[in-house]
Formats: sequence, structure tokens, C-alpha cells
Amino acid sequence: MQGAIRTDPAGFAQLVQLHSRGLLLRDQPVLLDFTKLNWLDGNQCALLGAMLHDLEEQRGLSFGVDGDLVRQRFSVLLQNGFLQDETDTWAGGSTTSVQMRAFDVTDADGFLAYVANCLLQQPDMGTACGAAEQNNIASHLLEVFTNVRRHAETDRQVYVCGQYYPKLRQLKFTLVDLGRGYLGPIQDFTSRPQYRPVGVPVVLPEHALRWALAGHNSSLPGRRGGVGLKVLRDYCIGRGGELHLVSDGCYLTGRLGVDRKPVYSTKAVPPFQGSVVHIVFNCG
Repeated sequence: MQGAIRTDPAGFAQLVQLHSRGLLLRDQPVLLDFTKLNWLDGNQCALLGAMLHDLEEQRGLSFGVDGDLVRQRFSVLLQNGFLQDETDTWAGGSTTSVQMRAFDVTDADGFLAYVANCLLQQPDMGTACGAAEQNNIASHLLEVFTNVRRHAETDRQVYVCGQYYPKLRQLKFTLVDLGRGYLGPIQDFTSRPQYRPVGVPVVLPEHALRWALAGHNSSLPGRRGGVGLKVLRDYCIGRGGELHLVSDGCYLTGRLGVDRKPVYSTKAVPPFQGSVVHIVFNCG
């Protein structure tokens, strides 16, 4: 790792490169080299953690770091719980860090408690939105979480982490799953005969991400759903924040345009299994 790993396509690509290198190894310890890295967005620990866990399972790797270097330059990894400090110096964390956690896909109650007690209780987030807004955010984040098992078709854990950036007045929250991604389930659903009178099948990754953000529902007939990402998009972008979706080699960024409506940009990135959701809350 080198340079800066931020919440953007370049940061995603660099972490995927790290994962790809790990896939070439088997059954050995690996030292994560932070010497050439000058910045790491704390919320990206969710993606890094998911990748390292995948390499542990797939390739039998174990990972270590230079503890002194981390304490000196990347204390965020200790503050958010990504790494454990034997001296317990960082117990209690930081008011700018939202703890990294890995949730079983069936643990909806645990995830909801985490959102309510960790994410939404971050001081600047709590000031930026009232109780009704917090309940709205929590319920729609829960829908995104429960959709992992329903649509991504995986029993593997969901990784989450957040970080507040005081200079930007932004709280960035990242959720990562290791499932099918967006394209496969959406393509399957939109290819069904009963869907054809409504629209054409979705066959491209970018279109799948846009389809998901538009609030479409690929659940069973008569079942409510599909609005979680749309509501979060409207809330975050409408208040000057952003929403990023990454899946199937496509990185989509949504932000507020000059006409006060959401605008999207996409960039091709190295493919990685599952999907990533970055939610950027504007706390200004």
C-alpha cells in the first residue's frame, strides 16, 4: 500500500490490488506494509477487514503489522478497533471513530443497535439530525443490511466501519458484503417473463447500480422493499453528502448537482466479490 487510500475509486482499486496479491499466496504469515502509506480513510477499514478475512478463509493467510508504526502514524486503526493494542492504550476509542464490526447476516438486532448506539450517536451526527431523521436513517440502513442475505445470497459476515472528518464536517460510513453483488440478482429478476412488460433486462453493472438506487423492488410479489438505498440517497445527497456504490467492477458516485438534483459518475475499477456501500453524511 502506498500514497493515500481514500473513499474513492483509486482507494478501492488499491485495496483490491492488495487482495489480488494475497490470492497468490497460501498458508503463510503476511506483514501488512504501511511504510509507504501516508493516509488511510478510517471507514475503509470495513473493506480492508472484509478482504483480509476472505484471504484468511480462502488462502490460510495470517496478518500482522508493525505496531510501532501504526501507533505513530495510523492510530485510527487502534481507535476504531480494527487492530487490538496489548497495552489497551486506546480503550474507549475516539469521538471521531465509529467502531469497525463484523455482523452475522442474521443479526439484524445487533446491527440496528450498532447503528443507533455507535453511528448515530457520533457527536456531530447527533447534532446534525433529529430523532425522526435518525429513526429514518436506521430503518433504511437496516433494509440495506437485511438485503444482503436476501439478494446477495451469502451467509458470510457484513463488515461496517465509520469515521468523522472534522475539517470536512463529514461522517463516512462503509458497509461491505461478500455476496453476489448487484448485477447478478438484478439481472435474474429483470429477465423474468413477468418483468418484461415493465422494462428491459438489466445486463450492465452500471445499470444495476442505478436500478438499485432508483428504489426498485426485486423482492417477492407483494413484499415491501427496495427503498432503503433510495431514501438514504435522497437524505445524504439532498443535504450535500454523497452515496457511493461499488459492485461488479463499477464504482458509482452520487452527489448534488448545480440544479440541486442528484448527479452520478461512474468509473471502472478492478472487480471484487460482493458489494460496497459508502454513505457520506454532511454534518455541516
